[in-house]
Amino acid sequence: FATLKAGETKTIQLTLIPGRRGDLQAKATVRYTGLAAGSFSVKEPMLKVELAGPTEALVGDSASQFITVSNPGTGVAKNVAVEATIPAGLEHPRGERLVMDIGSLNPGESRKVRLSLTAVAGGDQKIKVKATAVAAVAQLQERVVKVSAPSLKVVLNGPGLRYVGRNAVYTLKATNDGTVATNNVQLVHKLPDGFKFVKTDNGGTFDAGKRTIAWFVGRVEPGKSVTVHAVLTSTKLGDYTHVAGAFSEQGVKAETTCKTKVDGTASLILEIVDLNDPIEVGAETGYEVRV
Repeated sequence: FATLKAGETKTIQLTLIPGRRGDLQAKATVRYTGLAAGSFSVKEPMLKVELAGPTEALVGDSASQFITVSNPGTGVAKNVAVEATIPAGLEHPRGERLVMDIGSLNPGESRKVRLSLTAVAGGDQKIKVKATAVAAVAQLQERVVKVSAPSLKVVLNGPGLRYVGRNAVYTLKATNDGTVATNNVQLVHKLPDGFKFVKTDNGGTFDAGKRTIAWFVGRVEPGKSVTVHAVLTSTKLGDYTHVAGAFSEQGVKAETTCKTKVDGTASLILEIVDLNDPIEVGAETGYEVRV
């Protein structure tokens, strides 16, 4: 019976045929099952982190990233915080570890944060961003930014021995051995005290106060070289070290040295002195020869 109303009576008639002699006992059992049902609404906050921005940059250029934090769940994500770890090759004004409070995110809501970064060193730089919230699983996102850095190699060639008063030619060669071009390249040759400037080429200028020769080269493409020359005069005896370097606007620099020994030249003086002057005819005299 599906239902039995209050005060209602239902009768069941059974017809039985006894199968043995004696007293037979009949038993009737009534069962009733009660059922209650209810519904519960379960909501789950979730977090999702995305990073967008350049994946390649040059040293000195901007490599800023945009962090997007969203809640794809059905519940409110409370006290959302974003933690960013900055590698050594990228620079942020606030340091290597940043914690930013986002607040609460409703279901389907997202927030975007700009991460200002500047490339300061070459190589693969990995950025790590982690988002956390109350009652939500933390999310971690990583992104690699490849930073290209120009490189300079410089060589200074000159005589190892020069006699005092003689001219010496020094050749300074700078090569961009990096993978990208470098701009505003400048070459510098510093003169030691035992040398005097004579002339140079390629528009080099001499600063007598600093005792340096400077050349402005400009842009040097990868794999390309530039060569300049300086003519100097040795003025004093001794061992001297010439220092030269190459510099560019991205902070790239390279230095080298060249040693030159300044020696004196051999010289002979012959002098003859007569011991007796004048002398008589037939007398002996002598001469002193000094070398």
